[in-house]
Amino acid sequence: MNYKNVISLTQLYSESFEEIKTIIQQDKDQLIVGSNVTELLEYYSDRIPFEPVELDPVKSPEIEFDTETRLIRADQREWGYQNEGDINYEYEFAKVTIPIKRYEKIHQLIKYRGSSFSLSWSPSEANWTPTKITVKVYIKGYNLHKSDDQIKNDIDFQIRQVKLWIENINNSISIENERILAQIHEFIVHRQQKLQNDKSKHASLARQIDIPLKVREDEATKRIQLDTKPLVKK
Repeated sequence: MNYKNVISLTQLYSESFEEIKTIIQQDKDQLIVGSNVTELLEYYSDRIPFEPVELDPVKSPEIEFDTETRLIRADQREWGYQNEGDINYEYEFAKVTIPIKRYEKIHQLIKYRGSSFSLSWSPSEANWTPTKITVKVYIKGYNLHKSDDQIKNDIDFQIRQVKLWIENINNSISIENERILAQIHEFIVHRQQKLQNDKSKHASLARQIDIPLKVREDEATKRIQLDTKPLVKK
């Protein structure tokens, strides 16, 4: 996986803001002018792509050792044994599990990269679920024999890379969340001003024409109740 070619969070958030702008423009005018900016910001923040990933503070990482059988094809064997054909060979590996707080969007998140990333490691080297991250390190196999120090270094490297990825992606999420919240806030304010100006202009025109302005159904109702949630974590 060439991680440099992965879509950046900045690009994703830019596209998300355009989608949120469209939704705001399509929502009923009374929803916008009849609600305060804080309520609307909370309401639309639910559409922000991601929140930071958190390691589970209660559960500790675990390690287990297991084996698997892998097919070694003839052309992968030493020259003197290639004429004996393919063989099945047992590989031994260490599997380390790093618990995280439940994160339902983890499979979507790992498809993107933050502003900082490693050229020597990518999330594709680990297995991701909403509650844990698992890395596998092969320690013994066909023409593979590692010392205890090599095994420890390889495992430490994988754990370090996972934690570094989380740190980097969280930094990017925090930056992008702060930016998009500011953008949404500004757009809501501008939208409210536009709708209020339009309403005043239409009322003025109706008075000049001397025809009563029709009261739209949504304007005759009480302020729409928003299903607001706390703002996303930065």
